[in-house]
Amino acid sequence: MKIALGVPSIDDPRGHHQVAQNRQAQVFAAKQLIFPTTFAYAATMLAQKGHQLLWCDGEAENLTWSEQCARIVAFQPDY
Repeated sequence: MKIALGVPSIDDPRGHHQVAQNRQAQVFAAKQLIFPTTFAYAATMLAQKGHQLLWCDGEAENLTWSEQCARIVAFQPDY
């Protein structure tokens, strides 16, 4: 099964969003890369089960929203 996981890149003049560690998004003025533990744990478990994964972290990879969407569409995930 093909599965896409990741963190969206959010264009915001206030700063950089971190949405992967808690229930509320946090905005930092300076770029902060916080390891997305929950997503990474899920990716590891799915990979160990033999699934094909696309990890797409827009914030860490400096991707625009359209670049991130294009990668996901090209991957053609089932989920």
